Amino acid sequence: MRLNLCREAFHMFTEKLANLFLESEKGALLANLSASSGPIVVEGVSAPAKAYIVASLAEVYPKIIVAVANDDTARAFHDDLSTFLPNSSYYFPPSDVWSASPDPEANSLRVTALDALVKSDATAVLVGPIQALLQRTAGFRGSLKLKVGEQVQLQDLEATLTDFGYERTIMVEMPGQFAVRGGIVDIYASNTEQPVRMELFGDEIETIRFFDPETQRSVYRLDAVEILPARESAHSQTDPTALHLLPPNSLLVIDEPNTVHGHYAEFLLDFRRRLTQEPQELSPVPPPTTYIEWDDAVSAVKSARRIYLHAIPRSIPWETSVHSIDAVCTAVKRYFGQMSELASDMRSFLADGEWVVLFTDRQRRVLDLLAEHQIQAEPGEFSSPSVVQVVRGRLSEGFAVPQLKLRVLTDVEMFGERRTVKPRRTFKLGTPILAASDLKEGDYVVHINHGIGIYRGLVRLAEGGTERDFLRIDYAGGDKIYVPTDQLDRVQKYIGSGEHPPEIHRLGSGAWGKTTARVRAKVREMAKELLQLYAARAASQGYAYGPDTIWQQEMEDAFPYTETPDQARAIEEVKRDLESPVPMDRLICGDVGYGKTEVAVRAAFKVAVEGKQVAVLVPTTVLAEQHLETFQERMKGFPIRIEMLSRFKTPAERRRILEGLKDGSVDIVIGTHMLLSKNVQFHDLGLLVIDEEHRFGVAHKERLKQLKTNVDVITLTATPIPRTLHMALSGIRDMSLINDPPEGRMAIKTYLSEYSDTLVRNAILKELDRGGQVFVVYNRVEKIDLVASRIQRLVPQAKVGVGHGQMPERQ
Repeated sequence: MRLNLCREAFHMFTEKLANLFLESEKGALLANLSASSGPIVVEGVSAPAKAYIVASLAEVYPKIIVAVANDDTARAFHDDLSTFLPNSSYYFPPSDVWSASPDPEANSLRVTALDALVKSDATAVLVGPIQALLQRTAGFRGSLKLKVGEQVQLQDLEATLTDFGYERTIMVEMPGQFAVRGGIVDIYASNTEQPVRMELFGDEIETIRFFDPETQRSVYRLDAVEILPARESAHSQTDPTALHLLPPNSLLVIDEPNTVHGHYAEFLLDFRRRLTQEPQELSPVPPPTTYIEWDDAVSAVKSARRIYLHAIPRSIPWETSVHSIDAVCTAVKRYFGQMSELASDMRSFLADGEWVVLFTDRQRRVLDLLAEHQIQAEPGEFSSPSVVQVVRGRLSEGFAVPQLKLRVLTDVEMFGERRTVKPRRTFKLGTPILAASDLKEGDYVVHINHGIGIYRGLVRLAEGGTERDFLRIDYAGGDKIYVPTDQLDRVQKYIGSGEHPPEIHRLGSGAWGKTTARVRAKVREMAKELLQLYAARAASQGYAYGPDTIWQQEMEDAFPYTETPDQARAIEEVKRDLESPVPMDRLICGDVGYGKTEVAVRAAFKVAVEGKQVAVLVPTTVLAEQHLETFQERMKGFPIRIEMLSRFKTPAERRRILEGLKDGSVDIVIGTHMLLSKNVQFHDLGLLVIDEEHRFGVAHKERLKQLKTNVDVITLTATPIPRTLHMALSGIRDMSLINDPPEGRMAIKTYLSEYSDTLVRNAILKELDRGGQVFVVYNRVEKIDLVASRIQRLVPQAKVGVGHGQMPERQ
């Protein structure tokens, strides 16, 4: 049975689901709306049901704009909507008009959405916060269409891309960039998931390919490609908004109109206030006409076919006459993994002739569970209401429409969990540690033959009658070398642990040779010690764990996020090691927040289920508390006893935990260096998890060596010390890299500026407006309360707290 519906089959499924609504009396009323007939208010609608109604109406109205109150609501609405309309729903984000360098992804999303809105041959549903839809836009100057076999002048192409807002770089890494190398042009378009590489033969386009920006390898060929501008054109005070660009015979949907009006009024008030607060410090200062007045917006609203969506009936101040209909969408019961109860209710639903649709990330698993309970199900074929439809997809929650005899369930109702939203772009491999683009002028670098120097940029030199790119590296005494780019592997970025810059070597002095000789001697000494330890581990007979159990599957299914590719690979590697009789010693290396702990949780669960004990060693008490909370949350509902051993425990509590470790009643213990005490005795230790091994002292590591000889070991680290990293790279220890950021992880942006109250206030307000949190770091404990008071005065609506290392433990 094919589980993943192809695009055509999925469209047929969503079309049938839409027709279920459109063929109803109320659906037909909305489908035949005209601008002269006045607005319709749909009341009693939950968030995911709103997305279902809009998706159904997209079968009738080819262009729809959905206006919501704020950005978080827009993202959530779009995520629900894209489950029904994966290829024609567009998120329209607000533009950061206060920034000199707006977010390129936001630019890309806005341009792509506007292009879909004005094109006549495609269905497009735009979802955006009201401030984004009422911001003036000049749109963009068409598009650039390139086709294999066509003639193109390279200079004209470069000029067009620059005019479109693209930045010329040495290597393309993100949307909005292009690079030219001889007859090869790389363009990372705002409307493509991957960059395109175009090869010219003279003035003729010979090939066009998508390629991976990390590996630079071609993915597949194209006959033609359309390049949209990287950003909108600069606007004037007479330019329209996205709302004004809605074509005739289209539909405007306003979600919770009173909330939308109130939010926009507050937004405009704050915008005008910020314009008057020390504007000379802000670059750029947006024009006062960037956003239209609400009265002008109402005129545009009243000229369109319009539908208002309300969860609770309310009057709309600017509408004198409306027609209201009650959608009567109801919430659905939650089962929290109780499949027997769910199956019993489903039999009743099907017997009553209801359509039951399950949206889930675990289509195969749900189909198997339903089959176990003798419930007939199919993967979204929509053949009969007597068959449960199981579709791979996500909604924020389920809903029921009794009038349509439609019941929609999600993972939230079935398993009691809320999955994270889908990423805007597909996963890409993490940036390699030694990519050419990592180097910036002034960086310290190490040449394998010449030692430490300073990178001075790329230069183009003639060699053998042709020009090539070289890296220029300066050394002491005015010496310099030029390294061809094809020998980049001989140059590494310098990584030092000290606060002071390294000493620059002099070419031909022999200092670098002496340094490397000393290091070789130390490495040989370390290798001898390590070989003794790891020879003992290899010779010892470890415990081979069995394959995953049903409990393991259920625990992993309850993970509230989607595993990244690297994280899933690390989990499989750890399981393979555990199922081998050779003791495991694996290093899990990944940035903070990339999912290393979940790898350890799944390994610990696998070990504990087979009756072995697990010790999780962490460097700080705070981290021990965090891990305890994570492990308990992930393993709730299973008969696994988890304890924490730290100085916060009373003597009586410590004795109870130590006794449990000795008699085997404690399955998993999480603790600081206290776990390494001589009085800690395990009944049957099977797995040792070490978080940030380099933060433990010499005495602690000697105790660790004794524990490691006959148990499986996982080391988690974001910054491996050279010794640990060398052991992994040399094969003494296995290593799993987690380079993929988790879904929704935002890129880090760093700005360097003189202190300004206005800049600090605007930065905090920007984060608070999107519902986020702000950390202000200050390096003097004695004055930190004064800084907190200053922040409170700048942003009186924010709740400001203080934290530092000299606070009492309990505080």
